[in-house]
Amino acid sequence: MQVTLWDAFQEFAEFHRTVDRMLGRTRQRVSYGYPPIDLIDTGDAFLLSAFLPGMQRDQIHLSVSGMTVTLKGSREPVVPAGASPILRERLYGNFNKSIHLPEPVREEEVNAQYTDGVLRVTLPKRHLLGPRTISVE
Repeated sequence: MQVTLWDAFQEFAEFHRTVDRMLGRTRQRVSYGYPPIDLIDTGDAFLLSAFLPGMQRDQIHLSVSGMTVTLKGSREPVVPAGASPILRERLYGNFNKSIHLPEPVREEEVNAQYTDGVLRVTLPKRHLLGPRTISVE
């Protein structure tokens, strides 16, 4: 037996998207979960920034396939030997976040840099050429 849970907030968000489409308005999408990201369209590329403070480069795994960027990693709490945490507000453990891009990208030209706790990924767009006329011989 499969149980389906109703999410009132999801229904309300879908209602807003429907009304916006009917009125021809565009709305910025908001994603939830860890890590928080920004995705910006520059015309020629997408710029993705992910906030990953306190992580090392080798803890971050980034992949691009088709129109999907996947960001995976693991962050463990650092507690000195013999100490006990009293309050923990930061997120720890494994994370896996996939971001669907509005257009395909040139996977072979993706560039990622990690500096000061921020991962910056440049995703050059793969411009589709559109219909092409072929001469028949």
